[in-house]
Amino acid sequence: MSFSRFRKSLITLVCLFCFVTLFQHTATSQPPPPPFDFDNGNSGEQVVIPTVVPVIFQKVSPSGGDAPLILRVTTIITNGWFDAIAPYHPTAVGVYSNLGRRPMSERTDRNRNIAMIYSSYRVLSSLFPREQQLWRDMLTSVGLDPDDDQENNVTPIGIGNKAGNAVARFREKDGMNQLGDEGGCKHNCQEYADYTGYKPKNNA
Repeated sequence: MSFSRFRKSLITLVCLFCFVTLFQHTATSQPPPPPFDFDNGNSGEQVVIPTVVPVIFQKVSPSGGDAPLILRVTTIITNGWFDAIAPYHPTAVGVYSNLGRRPMSERTDRNRNIAMIYSSYRVLSSLFPREQQLWRDMLTSVGLDPDDDQENNVTPIGIGNKAGNAVARFREKDGMNQLGDEGGCKHNCQEYADYTGYKPKNNA
């Protein structure tokens, strides 16, 4: 997948979520999709987005109106995509990782697609740990092994895992309190603690 195709995937994902308020997600009976084509397909559009969109409607924002949450999810997913395919580009460097450069012979759609799917798996497992089985099914549906947790700068699986884990580690502690453990809460937190101590200077 070229960077222009990556940008197309990014635009598609952003548009899907930015305009999510215009649509109501309903389950429809459709024939099963054809097997994913790693050599010519676009894993962002064909594998990841169709899996994530229902979760957005069901778990994050049923109305589609919670822009900060929706944009957080889309940003982290696309961060993972970018970092995963950066090694397959002549000059790009990941945002949260620097995994070197793969030779021209390895800059194939197959390798990029595999790296993107594994990166998505890692960031989605961080964002929505309760949906772990869904993310596992996403991989197995295209013949990939969710238990392959290798991390390296050589194989597309290793690159995808390493890129996705780097994004997840950083974003879990980026100030948004994604894990709900800021302010001292460690387990079964019922509410988020005010750990910033912010006090407004203006009255209502």
